[in-house]
Amino acid sequence: MLNSPEQSSLQSAQPDSALHYAWCGGNARAFDALYARYRDRLYAYFLHNANDRVRAREMFFETWVALIDDRDNLPHDEPVAFWIYRHAYHRLREHNRLVEVRINQAGRGSDLAPTMIAPQLTLQELVSLGHDQKRFVRALARLTPSHRSLLLMRLEWQLDPDAMKLVCGDITAGMRSRLRYIANRFRYYLRASTAR
Repeated sequence: MLNSPEQSSLQSAQPDSALHYAWCGGNARAFDALYARYRDRLYAYFLHNANDRVRAREMFFETWVALIDDRDNLPHDEPVAFWIYRHAYHRLREHNRLVEVRINQAGRGSDLAPTMIAPQLTLQELVSLGHDQKRFVRALARLTPSHRSLLLMRLEWQLDPDAMKLVCGDITAGMRSRLRYIANRFRYYLRASTAR
């Protein structure tokens, strides 16, 4: 039987590296299992960053096409998730650069919000504050594209700062302080949208 529940559960229980190895060997079901494992997180990442379903869908599929084209180039010492997330991160950066060029060509500048330090909240409190979807989206939209990308990487993919440095290819030691700064700005924007 082609789609037996035993095969599906067996493939979903396999680690990413085994699925990637099987996929490189020509097993299409292994790709299906990897796709099922990461599709929701990748799509949510693009949707929250682009705030446009059409653009999010385009970037989502372009990322999977790039992954298919690059499937044999996974570094052996790196988790498959980081490889997938790195492709998504770079696709989003490319998209943001193009958007920025279009905005600059149109003569519109970006408004810079004041930098304020908000009282410390845990990620759980941050998410509960953002429970109201409209408020969350408004606050997210006020972040710069690169800051929004990093914050969503932390919230959606639940990567720690060291893993984020690997995904972003960032060799600086300042990822933790950058995340604190971004979280403080996001908290400020959340509170500002609550006051409206």
